[in-house]
Amino acid sequence: MINQHPGLSSLSTQYLDDLIQLVEADLSHNPEHTRRLCRRVPETETNSSTQNVPSEPPETLVHNDKPNVSSWLDYFRSEPAFLIHLAPDFDLSKLRLLASATDDLQALWRSHTTRLPTIVPAAACWRGLQPSFEQLWVESVKIKTHGQDLRVYEQGEQSANAALAFWQLARPNQDNPICIIGMEPPALIRHRTFGGCAQLYQQVTTYLEQRMVFNMTPKFSFVDLHIDYGKDGISATLHECEKVWVMYPPTPHNLQWVAEHRGQQAKLAQGMAVLEGGVVAHTTSAEAVYLPAGCLHAVFTVAGGFLVSIDCTTQRSVWPFAQYLRHNVQAELEADEQRNCYFLFMDSLDVALQNAGERDAFRAWVAVEHLLQMKRKKDGGWLRATRKVWDGYLKADPIIDLECPCHGAASSFFLEHFKDRHLRWLFNDAAESPTERNSSTRSGTSNIRRKCATEKRRISRG
Repeated sequence: MINQHPGLSSLSTQYLDDLIQLVEADLSHNPEHTRRLCRRVPETETNSSTQNVPSEPPETLVHNDKPNVSSWLDYFRSEPAFLIHLAPDFDLSKLRLLASATDDLQALWRSHTTRLPTIVPAAACWRGLQPSFEQLWVESVKIKTHGQDLRVYEQGEQSANAALAFWQLARPNQDNPICIIGMEPPALIRHRTFGGCAQLYQQVTTYLEQRMVFNMTPKFSFVDLHIDYGKDGISATLHECEKVWVMYPPTPHNLQWVAEHRGQQAKLAQGMAVLEGGVVAHTTSAEAVYLPAGCLHAVFTVAGGFLVSIDCTTQRSVWPFAQYLRHNVQAELEADEQRNCYFLFMDSLDVALQNAGERDAFRAWVAVEHLLQMKRKKDGGWLRATRKVWDGYLKADPIIDLECPCHGAASSFFLEHFKDRHLRWLFNDAAESPTERNSSTRSGTSNIRRKCATEKRRISRG
């Protein structure tokens, strides 16, 4: 049974015995929960003959061979575990393969976020060796045995059955797949760095790469349509793991739809017919995928294993982040994570201000200014951090030739207008107003670089 996953055969008997004990303990403590969450697989003509021997995608479905969308959807329709997540009458014209995106589709994505999702070589994203499958397995089991909190998901809801997720790497369960999200094994994170690479920097430069986490996703795992708050991200599967990504840009239409369906299940199945700009990509362990800020995405695991991901931001990420906040998509998060979103927004704004992204920074600030004014009254920590960002920027004596996004001032008077109209409320109970022109020869700010070591308020990725 264990040998059904190639990476498990190298593990010691002791760890396998420990896993069996974990599974039995979880089942004995949670039998009703496990039975209740088992769902019925839709009856299909092929179900009875293939249920115990899941079909594999045809060999043509390799990323480099540019498979067409219909091939992947046909494969999903042959798998009951995937079929239930798709709209039965889906129009294929609504979705395109990422590798064959048209110029119009690329322009749509660039109008609302940094760019299209981008596939790059996974090996180039590692500084040092990737963790082996055995290391990932052993360190993950240690987290469980030490009683640390794990974000376990079963049918889209949080679960207590962490040990079953480990077990399903060896024996996938198409009826009730269970995955673990956002693990941070200290032994794996301490000495390894995963992030952007030269191939990605040719398209977009990433900053503030931080918080490397691992997901454990057995075959048949499915993560429904969601947005990873307002941040960009880089992800790669490891070893034998393969995934199919369905991605949509954060257009006003798409964000409004997501906001209206907050808290609902089966978002992908419901949204496939109405969401715009969708693309599909298949990744193996040879490829990493960059997801731009605000990207809506759902993920199918077609071969089980581990995924690594890291958060980042770019010069242009602050604008899609602002739209994420403006549509109140963050309301789906827990209270602490909602609060953290506003700190992360200021991180993105700081990066834009320091790296020639002022136009996006100013229009993002104005777009959500009404929300930020309410935040000012409730969160002193956020207020102090935000004042620091703007004060540091203004002390550098920026020369700005823009028209204000509110159309309240021409370019020659922009900075005076912006400080008076859009920043005075931020400083109006402080000892001083927004910084005036600095007569000192030394700038009070410093550029934000990639891998900048700063104190961050972190958020758990779902």
